[in-house]
Amino acid sequence: RMKLALSRAMMQNADILLMDEPSAHLDVMNVRWLLDYLKSLTTVTCIIVSQNAKLLDECCDHIIQIDSLKLHQYKGNLSLFN
Repeated sequence: RMKLALSRAMMQNADILLMDEPSAHLDVMNVRWLLDYLKSLTTVTCIIVSQNAKLLDECCDHIIQIDSLKLHQYKGNLSLFN
């Protein structure tokens, strides 16, 4: 199902992709494909909610933290945030 949903989103040429646990239910090979695809996007904003630290570390360049109902933006990947 996840691969089908991602394929549909790709076909729509969206400006923004909102993804909730996009690597869930994907095997290692498909997680690699997802990472490569996300890194190839140059004109698309991706908002990703994930527990997959490797995914967040490899494809994110900004982290937004919600703390006490306020948003805090950090430039960099997950490793720089931590």
